Amino acid sequence: MQTYAFGIPKWIIHGIHLLVGLFLVSTGNDIRMSRPMATGSKNILAGLGLISALYQAFLWIRGGRDFYSYNLPAWVVHTIHILNGLILLSLGSNLFPLSTENAGLYLIIVGALAAFYHLHLWVWG
Repeated sequence: MQTYAFGIPKWIIHGIHLLVGLFLVSTGNDIRMSRPMATGSKNILAGLGLISALYQAFLWIRGGRDFYSYNLPAWVVHTIHILNGLILLSLGSNLFPLSTENAGLYLIIVGALAAFYHLHLWVWG
Protein backbone atom coordinates (compact mmCIF):
# COMPACT_ATOMS: atom_id res chain seq x y z
CA MET A 1 0.00 0.00 0.00
CA GLN A 2 1.45 3.35 -1.08
CA THR A 3 -1.07 5.64 0.64
CA TYR A 4 -2.60 6.37 4.01
CA ALA A 5 -6.13 7.64 4.76
CA PHE A 6 -7.84 9.60 1.99
CA GLY A 7 -5.20 8.55 -0.53
CA ILE A 8 -2.43 10.68 0.99
CA PRO A 9 0.92 9.37 -0.31
CA LYS A 10 3.10 7.74 2.34
CA TRP A 11 6.05 10.03 1.60
CA ILE A 12 3.97 13.05 2.64
CA ILE A 13 3.04 11.47 5.98
CA HIS A 14 6.63 10.40 6.61
CA GLY A 15 7.93 13.86 5.63
CA ILE A 16 5.47 15.59 7.97
CA HIS A 17 6.52 13.33 10.85
CA LEU A 18 10.19 14.05 10.12
CA LEU A 19 9.62 17.83 10.13
CA VAL A 20 7.45 17.74 13.25
CA GLY A 21 9.99 15.48 14.96
CA LEU A 22 12.81 17.91 14.19
CA PHE A 23 10.70 20.81 15.45
CA LEU A 24 9.95 18.96 18.70
CA VAL A 25 13.60 18.05 19.26
CA SER A 26 14.70 21.63 18.56
CA THR A 27 12.02 23.10 20.84
CA GLY A 28 12.80 20.56 23.56
CA ASN A 29 16.49 21.42 23.36
CA ASP A 30 15.71 25.13 23.65
CA ILE A 31 13.65 24.42 26.76
CA ARG A 32 16.39 22.24 28.28
CA MET A 33 18.94 25.01 27.63
CA SER A 34 16.67 27.46 29.54
CA ARG A 35 15.89 29.52 26.47
CA PRO A 36 12.39 30.99 26.67
CA MET A 37 9.88 29.34 24.38
CA ALA A 38 8.64 31.76 21.74
CA THR A 39 4.91 32.46 21.53
CA GLY A 40 4.94 31.09 18.00
CA SER A 41 6.41 27.79 19.22
CA LYS A 42 3.75 27.51 21.90
CA ASN A 43 1.04 28.11 19.32
CA ILE A 44 2.57 25.53 16.98
CA LEU A 45 2.74 22.98 19.81
CA ALA A 46 -0.89 23.62 20.73
CA GLY A 47 -1.98 23.47 17.09
CA LEU A 48 -0.06 20.26 16.41
CA GLY A 49 -1.52 18.71 19.54
CA LEU A 50 -5.07 19.67 18.65
CA ILE A 51 -4.75 18.47 15.05
CA SER A 52 -3.10 15.20 16.10
CA ALA A 53 -5.67 14.36 18.77
CA LEU A 54 -8.74 15.30 16.72
CA TYR A 55 -7.58 13.73 13.44
CA GLN A 56 -6.54 10.45 15.04
CA ALA A 57 -9.80 10.30 17.02
CA PHE A 58 -11.67 10.85 13.74
CA LEU A 59 -9.69 8.08 12.01
CA TRP A 60 -10.32 5.73 14.94
CA ILE A 61 -14.07 6.36 14.91
CA ARG A 62 -14.21 6.18 11.10
CA GLY A 63 -12.45 2.82 11.11
CA GLY A 64 -10.80 1.39 8.04
CA ARG A 65 -7.46 -0.12 8.96
CA ASP A 66 -6.98 -2.78 11.60
CA PHE A 67 -3.18 -2.77 11.46
CA TYR A 68 -0.36 -0.43 10.47
CA SER A 69 3.25 -1.25 9.59
CA TYR A 70 4.71 -4.35 11.22
CA ASN A 71 1.19 -5.47 12.24
CA LEU A 72 0.92 -2.73 14.85
CA PRO A 73 -2.77 -2.59 15.84
CA ALA A 74 -4.53 0.57 14.71
CA TRP A 75 -5.88 1.26 18.20
CA VAL A 76 -2.29 1.52 19.49
CA VAL A 77 -1.35 4.05 16.79
CA HIS A 78 -4.48 6.12 17.42
CA THR A 79 -4.07 6.04 21.22
CA ILE A 80 -0.42 7.12 21.05
CA HIS A 81 -1.24 10.01 18.68
CA ILE A 82 -4.22 11.14 20.79
CA LEU A 83 -2.29 11.06 24.08
CA ASN A 84 0.73 12.83 22.60
CA GLY A 85 -1.60 15.35 20.96
CA LEU A 86 -3.22 16.14 24.31
CA ILE A 87 0.19 16.53 25.95
CA LEU A 88 1.39 18.86 23.17
CA LEU A 89 -1.82 20.86 23.46
CA SER A 90 -1.35 21.20 27.21
CA LEU A 91 2.32 22.23 26.81
CA GLY A 92 1.49 24.81 24.15
CA SER A 93 -1.42 26.31 26.05
CA ASN A 94 -0.02 25.91 29.61
CA LEU A 95 -3.05 23.90 30.74
CA PHE A 96 -0.87 21.57 32.79
CA PRO A 97 2.55 23.17 33.00
CA LEU A 98 5.29 20.61 33.38
CA SER A 99 8.66 21.43 34.81
CA THR A 100 11.00 22.86 32.22
CA GLU A 101 13.32 19.88 32.47
CA ASN A 102 10.53 17.32 32.00
CA ALA A 103 8.85 19.21 29.15
CA GLY A 104 12.09 19.61 27.23
CA LEU A 105 13.07 15.98 27.73
CA TYR A 106 9.59 14.79 26.66
CA LEU A 107 9.74 16.85 23.45
CA ILE A 108 13.22 15.59 22.58
CA ILE A 109 12.27 11.94 23.11
CA VAL A 110 8.91 12.09 21.31
CA GLY A 111 10.35 14.14 18.44
CA ALA A 112 13.28 11.77 17.97
CA LEU A 113 11.03 8.70 18.09
CA ALA A 114 8.61 10.15 15.54
CA ALA A 115 11.37 11.26 13.18
CA PHE A 116 13.44 8.07 13.33
CA TYR A 117 10.45 5.71 13.15
CA HIS A 118 9.07 7.42 10.06
CA LEU A 119 12.52 7.70 8.50
CA HIS A 120 12.84 3.95 9.00
CA LEU A 121 9.43 3.34 7.40
CA TRP A 122 10.23 5.67 4.51
CA VAL A 123 13.60 4.12 3.72
CA TRP A 124 13.00 0.45 4.50
CA GLY A 125 9.21 0.31 4.26
